[in-house]
Amino acid sequence: LITFARYADTLSPLTFGHSALIQLVEDLEIQDLPNEDGTAYGDALAAACAQLDRMNAWKEKDDDVANVQSKIVVLLTDGENNCGLHLPQEAAGLAKEWGIKVYTVSLGEAAEDDSLTDSEQLLSIISEGTGGAFWKIHDADELEEAYATIDELETSEIRSATLSRTEYTHRVREVVLPALLLLLLEILLSATLLRVTEETA
Repeated sequence: LITFARYADTLSPLTFGHSALIQLVEDLEIQDLPNEDGTAYGDALAAACAQLDRMNAWKEKDDDVANVQSKIVVLLTDGENNCGLHLPQEAAGLAKEWGIKVYTVSLGEAAEDDSLTDSEQLLSIISEGTGGAFWKIHDADELEEAYATIDELETSEIRSATLSRTEYTHRVREVVLPALLLLLLEILLSATLLRVTEETA
């Protein structure tokens, strides 16, 4: 989960903890600080692609990752890419090179002329060039429909892992204390009872 305004921030790396991811999405707030104003979706797209490409290094170590059949990015934006280090076209080039589909969604108010803006045309080109799809939507219902379509298109089954927690406790006292008591007992017996027994023998 990567958010972006003037800067792209990774809120969650790749994870099978889907319930935690949902909670992060529900807690998202629109950034309205003046120094954060902007839309750097080129940076966000590049960061998402880099994280997905890193999966290749994990495949030999993690069976769950090895079972992932396709890699996708869903890019939801309401404006033009007007800041950041990476141009959207450059990030789309990385996606294509690394076999990542990009689904793009432009969310904005409905207008009388519903033709695509320059920014929306670019989003359409990005998705088309990577094997994804583009949506121009105006409300939450249409967003839900777009996500449902993506869900139908991407049919790879990903098993959600159950997170487990291992607790470690120090067992030093349980081992060392009896050993010390036995050692003291040996010293005591050697100095008293066993010593007397040896002398009489």
